[in-house]
Amino acid sequence: MIAIHHEPSIAWQRERVKQFSAGLNALGLDHEVTSSRTRIADRAILFGTTFFRAIEDDQPWLLVDRASIGDPDYVSLVWNGHGRRGDHRVPNVVDGARWNALGVELQPQAAPFSDVVICGQTETYSPHWVRIEDWYGSIVGATHFRPHPAGTNPTNLPIKHGWDANFHVLNSSIAVEAAIRGLPLVVHDEGCMAHGVRNREEWAHWLAWTQWNWNEIEAGKPIAHIFEERV
Repeated sequence: MIAIHHEPSIAWQRERVKQFSAGLNALGLDHEVTSSRTRIADRAILFGTTFFRAIEDDQPWLLVDRASIGDPDYVSLVWNGHGRRGDHRVPNVVDGARWNALGVELQPQAAPFSDVVICGQTETYSPHWVRIEDWYGSIVGATHFRPHPAGTNPTNLPIKHGWDANFHVLNSSIAVEAAIRGLPLVVHDEGCMAHGVRNREEWAHWLAWTQWNWNEIEAGKPIAHIFEERV
């Protein structure tokens, strides 16, 4: 049995859960839609990360998370983890078809800049329970701070919003944008979707296989692959 957990007071979850349910129906997968914040089925599908932390203590669960690219028509689907810590179940060999369909172009790799920017987070603690402010203070040579849209600037550094800089990122999605732009980038958290990028083209092709649009989800296309089931 599969249960889709969503929060009906949140507009995007209330609307999109219908499409995910349709995708499961297309594959003949028995399921229930619920707002319960505790597990009611063997396999849980979690819409977002805020309301269902208790369910994450017990695997398996599939997270419907914010996309790294293609937003707002895309989401990331990942088993038992957040970002690169989870299992995206991409094929062992991926081609560039999905990446090319996104219409996103990798920009040439830029030379180092004089400005060194720390990218702000919204959380108080990192995934490893290190205080975010302590992480900010650990970046040697930082010249500027880029606040998260929902955050503030707790440092004494001047604010910079432009892209002509070297970037230090913990796990913010801005790391993906910086990597696509070819900017000098240091990612400090292995769970970030842009962590450990060596070959940007190979990484971009992999990334595209972790992102699915809602039309595909409604048709059941990624669900068949991710659940490893067929009708």
